[in-house]
Amino acid sequence: MAATSLAVIGFLRQVDERDGQRSVWRTVVAPALAFLGLTCVVHLVVANFPLLVGTTEGAWVIGGFVALSAVAGVVRALVLRTRRPAVYERLDAGGSRRARGRHEGAEATGPTGPR
Repeated sequence: MAATSLAVIGFLRQVDERDGQRSVWRTVVAPALAFLGLTCVVHLVVANFPLLVGTTEGAWVIGGFVALSAVAGVVRALVLRTRRPAVYERLDAGGSRRARGRHEGAEATGPTGPR
């Protein structure tokens, strides 16, 4: 999540450039503060992981599964990009359209209709 906060900075700066709007708070300051806060949380969790899990061995097992999941995701994305580039390109297409729609004044809807 901390790394995502950094990606948000780059994404929102691109969206703001397309829209012609500049909001330093929204595009830089708030995501940077989120990054700092989440980095502190990650540090505390990693430093105290055996205490959270209960045993050092359990911490290694769970940490290993987390790391393995991250590696598997990267490998899957690389394979998809190589073997099915059209599908890989569509992974971002929906997210970018939704974000642009919000910035262009699209109405937000919830489970019960417009908010």
